[in-house]
Amino acid sequence: MATAANIGLRSADRRMRELTIASPGAGGLVLEELEENLEAEQCSELQNVWFRGDVLARRPGQELVFDTGEDTIRSLWRRPYGGKCVFTAGGSLWAGETAAERLRELKGDGRGCFFSFGGQLYFLGGGEYLIYDGTEVREVVPYVPTVQTDRSPDGSRGEQGEDYNRIGGDYINVFSPSLGSDGTLPAAYQLTAGGLSAAGAEVTVDGRKLFEGSDYTLDRAAGCVIFQSPPAAGTNRVRVLAHREPGEGAADFMRCRRAVSFGGENEMRVFFAGGGGSEYFWSEALDPSYIPEKNRAVLGDGSEDITAFGEQYNRLIIFKPGEVWSMEYRPDGADAFPVSPINRSIGCDAPDTVCLVNNRLVWLSTARGVCTLLSTSLSAEKNVQPISRNIDGNDRRRGLLSEAGLNGAAACEWQGYYILAVNGRCYLWDARRTPYIHSSNTRKAQGGLAWYRWTGVEAAAFCTSGGDLYYSAGGRLCRFYDRYIDFGERFLSRIRVPLRDFGFPDRYKNVLFAYVTVRGDVNNALEAACVTEREAAGTPMEREIRAVSFDLSHWDLADFTLEAVNFQKTVRLRPHRRRVMLFGMEFSCDAPDREMNVCSVIYRYRTVGQVK
Repeated sequence: MATAANIGLRSADRRMRELTIASPGAGGLVLEELEENLEAEQCSELQNVWFRGDVLARRPGQELVFDTGEDTIRSLWRRPYGGKCVFTAGGSLWAGETAAERLRELKGDGRGCFFSFGGQLYFLGGGEYLIYDGTEVREVVPYVPTVQTDRSPDGSRGEQGEDYNRIGGDYINVFSPSLGSDGTLPAAYQLTAGGLSAAGAEVTVDGRKLFEGSDYTLDRAAGCVIFQSPPAAGTNRVRVLAHREPGEGAADFMRCRRAVSFGGENEMRVFFAGGGGSEYFWSEALDPSYIPEKNRAVLGDGSEDITAFGEQYNRLIIFKPGEVWSMEYRPDGADAFPVSPINRSIGCDAPDTVCLVNNRLVWLSTARGVCTLLSTSLSAEKNVQPISRNIDGNDRRRGLLSEAGLNGAAACEWQGYYILAVNGRCYLWDARRTPYIHSSNTRKAQGGLAWYRWTGVEAAAFCTSGGDLYYSAGGRLCRFYDRYIDFGERFLSRIRVPLRDFGFPDRYKNVLFAYVTVRGDVNNALEAACVTEREAAGTPMEREIRAVSFDLSHWDLADFTLEAVNFQKTVRLRPHRRRVMLFGMEFSCDAPDREMNVCSVIYRYRTVGQVK
């Protein structure tokens, strides 16, 4: 912004002066500061625009992909699987590309979580643990661990094997028959656990299957196999697969609503949490169907739920409402997954807002706004920093922290933007152009971030696929597309270049001309309005700004021209505002298939008298 010094300015000095605002909107939306105090590239109102192609432009339009006919899509996997969006709605599991296909009825209402492992998609929720391979949905079959080998028939000795599986009651014992103290072969074989189910057990000797009733009897309560003819002595000759119902630990696992793969370069294990407390579980390496009972821990204060997981560098970051913890992987240590606190004053209570942006985790705290993790070390000073000051809002101007139901907000990272959706609005941080750079002056660090606000977007969860962004809205799946129409209807885009005092806060000004430059390679249509201290809502100008090009992406017969315009176009407007202290402009567009962008604005004015 060009400014002029008023030292020694005479009241009769009425030279034509000029103020240039280059790239308005590049600094984003700022709600915190008074409008007249904003930087030149910041705006006091930006509605349904974003910075794309190094210029401020309208946001993409919205279209319906398909409607499930249900009230609400509960859980949506964050990227397509097998080319289809996968989600739960109406108590069923669905998949669809252009139409919704019901894959399976669920026991619960569909609240749960998806995760991908080994090229397959899993769903956990409502007491079900399912796997989808792109064709078929089936229940995860729990791995059956071999709990003990070389076990003596009376159970007095044996080689310890694998731990019991938390999510399945079945287990295997392998026995080595031997002569007893009386020189005879024992007939009773005691298992490591009783309480067998009606299915009983599967018994083999040297690989030959035996049958209950004719070859042996089974004491299900005690967990004891009694042979009619005792097997001959030998090592690991008798194998018993015992059937049990899953224990209480399985119910604890089934309540989990958060899952993430972590551990080593190949992220070999899956961690589960979010069941209503600080308890978390993890699978055995490379097998999400095996959750050893010993693979359980409690994080910090056991009364607070674990709300979310995230990965930053080689750490798994674990969030609670008021805390952030870090887990590392030590393959050679006795404690393979040690945890340590990172921050005990800022947490995450909006679980679906955690995203990795510019190799740093970003999330929403309903008390502190959007935050980012600077360091995974507890010793790092101020390792968690809020970054949304520009759009948090205040008593005068409502913003992000004025929104109701922030706990239910959803977010994604798309095309270099962190997009946060709540209550039909999206708040976007342009992290590609304006990355967060930490400074001891945190106000300055946050002030340099460009944020934008979209309206009319009823997104509840996101699914990103390259250049496409899908989202759920009620029972519908929608997507953004490269037209400026929302479901066949117009939507309004606005850019309000903030009020300026031109560097002369003590002088009246006559604003005579405004030169507005727009792109010439797309079809532009802008309506302009003048804003002054006496015209806070803006007064529309008669002339519309238009720049018409032969643009195949938004071709319209009414705007057909053989001229391919690839250069900027400048339009002169005549505001003719006299004796004003502050002056600004607002540009808007609601025309279907019309772009709206402003590359620069130049005001020409005269100072005409001192304020008395």
